[in-house]
Amino acid sequence: MKFGILYNTDYYPEAHGTAAQYYEDILTQVELEEALGFDAVWFGEHHYSGYSFGSPPVIAMAAAARTKRIRLGTGVSLIPLNHPIRLAEEYAMLDVLSGGRLEYGVGRGFLKYSHEVMGINEDENLARYHEGMEVILKAWTANGPFNHNGKFWKLKDYAFFPKPVQQPYPPIYASAVITPESAEWAGRHGFHLSTAFFVPQQGRVRDIINLYRQTLRANGFNPEEREVSGVFQMYCAPTQEQAVREGTQYALNYFKFFGGLDARAAHNSKDFEKHGKGISRSFVAEAKGETNPARQFMIGDPAFCIDQIQWAKEYYGTNYLIFEVAQGGEPHDLVMKSLKLFGEKVLPAFK
Repeated sequence: MKFGILYNTDYYPEAHGTAAQYYEDILTQVELEEALGFDAVWFGEHHYSGYSFGSPPVIAMAAAARTKRIRLGTGVSLIPLNHPIRLAEEYAMLDVLSGGRLEYGVGRGFLKYSHEVMGINEDENLARYHEGMEVILKAWTANGPFNHNGKFWKLKDYAFFPKPVQQPYPPIYASAVITPESAEWAGRHGFHLSTAFFVPQQGRVRDIINLYRQTLRANGFNPEEREVSGVFQMYCAPTQEQAVREGTQYALNYFKFFGGLDARAAHNSKDFEKHGKGISRSFVAEAKGETNPARQFMIGDPAFCIDQIQWAKEYYGTNYLIFEVAQGGEPHDLVMKSLKLFGEKVLPAFK
């Protein structure tokens, strides 16, 4: 089993202080995570008022400068909202400067407001995602100048620099939570899978994973050579009562924030209507007959967390758990205590 940390954080001035203090606390946590033996730290991308990071490679590079071993990921890089050459350059440079530690998580994004901010037609979201990834892979793997004649981007005799350290390219984790087409696309390309274990529709998530593995086989890839990573909210305390009392309030704060993200601008894209409308609300809504609330969160004492990890390993067939921390205004000192206890009492059971 591999274990990572994901920062999809929501900024609260009263809890976090200045932006400089906020980022310093996160980097201090990353230093502890490396010392405790976590395998990776991932940073989310969003373009909305203090949610995650507008530029994940910047915070990831700061983390790289203060660490030596821990891998650096994205959860996720929003391909449709960016020029793919810019992404290829920034993340290849991160891979080079970190000594080959990049784990590149990619996805489509779901907020209409972010599309409006970036001037992107949401009807083009899926096509931009697929073409953008094509351009990034060309840039990372081409031997010499290459051409691209696509719908959104055109390149002629383009020479890319720098090449990533990891060859042929850094591991790519494609996001798929409850959308079958996303799982099939990830499987056809032989990418690793990134999904979410905190959603209520646990049966649908497991079906997505099974579909992904079936698609891998159908396209000549060995599922045993591909990772399935899944995200939980995590908070660990000495007793179950303390963990629930301290951890649940911040998880609920985050879910309330997360559940209201798409309220600013409603989707009108047919694709989002079919697959993504209200996706944030689905994460907090009750899915009758499809959920076990006790299994949605990694909030508990060490014994509970060990049991939860074993359950997720067996139920989902996952080999890579990624924990969201520091959400909902959770104070830095509580984040550090939770990480330390988890690292000292839970990780050794699986390492």
